[in-house]
Amino acid sequence: MTVEDLDKTLNKESGLKGLSGLPGDTRIILPAAKNGNKRAQLAIDVFVHRLQAGIGQMLAALGRRPDALIFTGSIGESEPEIRAAACRGFACLGLELDLEANAVSQVDSDIGAANSSVRVLIIKSQENWQIARESAELLREIWPNESNK
Repeated sequence: MTVEDLDKTLNKESGLKGLSGLPGDTRIILPAAKNGNKRAQLAIDVFVHRLQAGIGQMLAALGRRPDALIFTGSIGESEPEIRAAACRGFACLGLELDLEANAVSQVDSDIGAANSSVRVLIIKSQENWQIARESAELLREIWPNESNK
């Protein structure tokens, strides 16, 4: 296998796509899992497990109960099943999801239950804005005299 083939396999053919045998899009994989596709269900189960593990690692580094758990990006903003599954493992922290609010999937909203000790938020990602800000900062570093024009 060439380096290019390995790169393509790891970055384009693995993960959700590799496990499910379907395009790596949760809008395709979730319905397939609901319809009994075992590989699609495995892909979702592994994805949620990895998501919970990542959250757990961040909590361990934080060293205390978080103020909020924030979902963003395409999956975080649009997949209530993924958010609900990810939250299930953190009830021990007092995190409780409002299932009705979660099902609505409104961006920039709190979907935590009223009595949840951890707020659960859906926040619209602003990746393009952040890229623009970082690019402007880089340009100011490269050409400091040009940034005032």
